[in-house]
Amino acid sequence: MRLYDKPGRPHKYYDFILKGKRYRGSTGETTLKAAMKAATDYRDQLAADDPATKRTGKVPTLRQFSQTYLEYAQKSSDLDPDTVKYYCYGVRLLLFSELADVPLDQIDKKMVAITSFMRPVINRSTGKQTGEWVPCSKTYSQQALRTLRVLMGHAVEWKVINVKPKITIGKTPGRDGRITQEIEDVILRELGGYRTKRAWLVVICMMDSGARPGEVFSMRVECCDWAGRRIKILDGKTQNARRWVPMSERMHLELSTWCHGSEEPGWLFPARTSGSKLGHLNSINHSFRAACIRGGLDTKLVPYLSRHEFGTYVMRETKNAFMVAASMGHGSAEAMSPYQHQPLAPITEAINQRNAAAAAAKKDVQASLASGVKAPLRHQAQDVPA
Repeated sequence: MRLYDKPGRPHKYYDFILKGKRYRGSTGETTLKAAMKAATDYRDQLAADDPATKRTGKVPTLRQFSQTYLEYAQKSSDLDPDTVKYYCYGVRLLLFSELADVPLDQIDKKMVAITSFMRPVINRSTGKQTGEWVPCSKTYSQQALRTLRVLMGHAVEWKVINVKPKITIGKTPGRDGRITQEIEDVILRELGGYRTKRAWLVVICMMDSGARPGEVFSMRVECCDWAGRRIKILDGKTQNARRWVPMSERMHLELSTWCHGSEEPGWLFPARTSGSKLGHLNSINHSFRAACIRGGLDTKLVPYLSRHEFGTYVMRETKNAFMVAASMGHGSAEAMSPYQHQPLAPITEAINQRNAAAAAAKKDVQASLASGVKAPLRHQAQDVPA
């Protein structure tokens, strides 16, 4: 469901698709909340009363099939809990859109391309919807499209439909900001207290190994190869994520001290409460943000940027894209591109050197013309005696 304004008109207009047919018109309302309700009621009335919108086939709508898929995903042992959570929210965004009541066999590339995703605004103090709707960011829209692609793939696999439509997903937006050495020093200094010791260790592990936050939270003592200076990641969102990551000397010293030399199986960072469903630490966001505030840093910095800094630094130093991609759990070197924030200084220096050489050559030519002696060109190859 998309709402929009027309220049010079006080009312908001609706634009939605129902069973392959597009409907556009005025809601007769001026506020976003009232307009969304009017447009939604009109769409529901069409679906209930208009014979042209009634389904005659056996192909389920996206809403019906998504419930079937979620039941499968929650019972499947092949899917990671974080992956199921990701798809659950993606389905939620899809059910807010005009695609929700469209039969699967009528969803095509064009219909997906003109779909705008919106989400309700939640009052964080009460946990209830405010009635206001806002457009989804690019990241959330891509989450909905990825979920839709998975749903359509399973619909083909389960022989619900015959053809899977081609769904184009744009480039994933990169994360802004970097955790430079100076910023890292401030964060670690502010996290150095007793109660934030685990968050301090997690940041060190992410900075020195490039592991994802969730991968660090679920590290186990028995997976630490102390002699080989590496740690096995057992759980990840893809097959490539299950890998060995390096253990720096700093990590080796701090983690071995943290474990007190014990090699008994268990979580490296167990949960503080026995009632935790995961059994291990699952977030350091609160401690990390508090450290940024105390240190006077940008509060938009997030722990995941440690992984970006790792990818940027080791790529610049090693220049081995395949090795870095494998270490970070990527399936290809191309997938590593969003993690690269290489500085522009080397490019600027190279251009400055070129311009300086051109200016010097021009100066030599002008001097030679003034003296009447032909100056050798700087770019000419010189004869080298045998």
